[in-house]
Amino acid sequence: MKRPRNLRTLRKQTRGPIKPGKLDHFRVFLVHIQADLGLSATAVSSAYAFATLAAAFGLPLMGRLLDRIGPRQLLLSVTLLLGLAC
Repeated sequence: MKRPRNLRTLRKQTRGPIKPGKLDHFRVFLVHIQADLGLSATAVSSAYAFATLAAAFGLPLMGRLLDRIGPRQLLLSVTLLLGLAC
């Protein structure tokens, strides 16, 4: 990989890998979610934003659990809990 000449070039090269992927996917389905539920774009986007913020509050707890029980056990327990929830 070539060495970036300036900060702008570095940002362009790293934008893809660190960009949150779920935002891109949500945009694609927004119109379909609106049509299926009969809601406005504001209502659907507000619900999505609220769910994202609610999930963000759990991240410090997940970090502590990751440090305490390790990544393998945490992944196993989260997978089992999500499987039971569905």
